[in-house]
Amino acid sequence: MLSRKQLKVIWVGPIVGPSHLSKYKAVSPAANKWQMNFITSLMKQGIQVINVSYLPEQIFPKGRLFPYYKQHNDSIFSIQSKYINLPKLKNVTLGANIFKEISKHNDSEVVITYNNYIPHTKAASLAKKKYNMKWVNIVADDNFVEGPDLTLFLSYGYFLKSEISPKMHIDGGLYPLTKDDYKPKRSVILFSGALNKWTGIEEFAEQFLKLDQRQFELHIYGKGDSILLRKLSASDRIKLKGFVSDEELEKSMQECFAFVNPRPIDIPGGENNFPSKLLEYLRYGKPVISTKTAGIAPYYDNVLYYYDPLDTSSLVSTINKLSNLDDNDMKLHRHNIEKLYSNHNWNSISDSFLKKIKSLWFKE
Repeated sequence: MLSRKQLKVIWVGPIVGPSHLSKYKAVSPAANKWQMNFITSLMKQGIQVINVSYLPEQIFPKGRLFPYYKQHNDSIFSIQSKYINLPKLKNVTLGANIFKEISKHNDSEVVITYNNYIPHTKAASLAKKKYNMKWVNIVADDNFVEGPDLTLFLSYGYFLKSEISPKMHIDGGLYPLTKDDYKPKRSVILFSGALNKWTGIEEFAEQFLKLDQRQFELHIYGKGDSILLRKLSASDRIKLKGFVSDEELEKSMQECFAFVNPRPIDIPGGENNFPSKLLEYLRYGKPVISTKTAGIAPYYDNVLYYYDPLDTSSLVSTINKLSNLDDNDMKLHRHNIEKLYSNHNWNSISDSFLKKIKSLWFKE
């Protein structure tokens, strides 16, 4: 914790209440949860955080002309920014309104922007110049920009190759493991995430149906409407569940045997992205089948079962390995996750972040 007066932080990024995610197609559940956890962990460290938020929507007429979300987050203090949802006005009006809200709290020392969305960066850059705020930019799945006083990278590979300075790698914190008191359905491999080609689930589902391990089923949860997945789900080995309640998803994740993160390794810009679903998967202490993308740091190597998505035999080998796991193997796997959690949880993440900015700007 910073040894000075209470630090006041403005966090710029769209956040909605978790129970309302199903209503808003343009809101990423993964980004929503990641931001909420980082903010909450900072607040636990005694930091005052104000979230300047808004409701993302597709451009009118696919989205509303004046999007607005009535705040339902009791745990986080959020201010909602309105905007005109037209092509030439969206960025201008949203950026102006975000800056207007920042100006109301111009005694804040730090402004944090989640991703390089133009309204975020324009507002933060102006706040830095006008109010002498320090600007931290979080690069989730975009290219970094010049101007921030500190850049945080979710992707390990992008962090290593980027020449910007100062910089820091933060992919997120693991969650406490759930109790190991349920009997998993050994036949179910579960995917949770966006239903599109960018997450790799379409290609994985196609490969899955070609495997001989017919004792396994693939259950797919998440937002989106994939024509290919609807077609493949005609097979009794693939269950397309769609976007469900938190309660239903939680029950399914507790009952499944393994998870899959099939993120493509050859998609343009993929090296700039970290699959944050891994943070959620690992809290169940179960095997996680995953591609090895550049965004994944080496400290995950001991808790993931990697496969090559360009080689079907690699997936066969990985699933065969899972089929042969016994109770001792599962206990060792869970132990490895617990060991990683002990120094890579949200509290330790926020502590490292605060030590970093203290060393940069708030030296005694």
